[in-house]
Amino acid sequence: MGRTLRGPGASAEEFVFDSEEFARQIAFRSVELNTGAILTAQNSDFDTLFEQEPVGHGGETRFSTKGVVVGERLRSKAIG
Repeated sequence: MGRTLRGPGASAEEFVFDSEEFARQIAFRSVELNTGAILTAQNSDFDTLFEQEPVGHGGETRFSTKGVVVGERLRSKAIG
């Protein structure tokens, strides 16, 4: 659901971006691929945890990472 500005003057206001507040509000980042894969990590660490490489044409990207499996989950339905 989209949000609207409260008044016409609000679109002309300037705001200071607070990266600390952004990090508190947006803790995790998820990327969903057309293959059905969903990659999730803390927003501040996402780009260092998942190496991204453009491949081929059409916007394809190869993601790679490594780590020790510490848990797995099964779901009965798709997320979303």
